[in-house]
Amino acid sequence: MPNTRHFGPQDEDDLIDQKKLALLEKILPVVNGLVYQQAESRQMVLSNPALLASLFEMFTLQFPIELHENALCACLNVVSDTSKDMKERIVNSGMILPLCSLITDLAETEFNNIKRPATIYIVDYGLMLNPDFAGFNVPKARQDELTVAELQQTVFDATVYEWDNITDRMFVVAKD
Repeated sequence: MPNTRHFGPQDEDDLIDQKKLALLEKILPVVNGLVYQQAESRQMVLSNPALLASLFEMFTLQFPIELHENALCACLNVVSDTSKDMKERIVNSGMILPLCSLITDLAETEFNNIKRPATIYIVDYGLMLNPDFAGFNVPKARQDELTVAELQQTVFDATVYEWDNITDRMFVVAKD
């Protein structure tokens, strides 16, 4: 499991190791595929409480929603064709509580932050390669003539959207 962070107030010390996160982003869909396609894989996860618990632990951590989605699919694939007794044991063990907490948090967020206000502002941030970047092989004589835009390899990009809950429509407010 990569260096992860739990839900709650965050600071600069809570940064996720990006290499390990990228590895998890590759591994989790593979695990999901294995438990979906192979009964032996499902049985292996079900017979090892630590493996099953680690799947449900994913829901306690702040990961991109796609990872939670992959973990949810893997959990559903593992328990989908199990006996009612086994499903009851999973519920009674408390392993499912992190998933329940995440769903509760998502529902509260949707109600408090999305459904109630009349207008919501959504900002899509990103870094992009600067199309005006002059490159690293600029002759010394020309380096003093470069503009700030030509010196920056990457630039910050942001688009602000306004969601109107009354009309259920989204508008672009500003684009950088």
